[in-house]
Amino acid sequence: MNALETKQIIAESYLDEAVFAAGLKLEIPIEHIEEAYQGEWHSAEAFAENYADDLGLIPEDAQWPNSCIDWTYAARELMYDFDEEDSHYFSANY
Repeated sequence: MNALETKQIIAESYLDEAVFAAGLKLEIPIEHIEEAYQGEWHSAEAFAENYADDLGLIPEDAQWPNSCIDWTYAARELMYDFDEEDSHYFSANY
């Protein structure tokens, strides 16, 4: 892919250049970055908790099991299917 095609993909995307830079550092083909992108999170634990919430796995109003979940362990397990660079998270299954 040439530089003009790369610039066109970035220009047509809703994502900013920092996301593309992170994806390229992870060696994700540029044409798959938008599909693989999962968002920006300050930690793997925050990503894991949000991911579980998005899937509807934990009721919003429930204190339990939220207070009992080891989010560090949950994040470690989840990250087998995801990659992170500069706080940007990507699916490894693009």
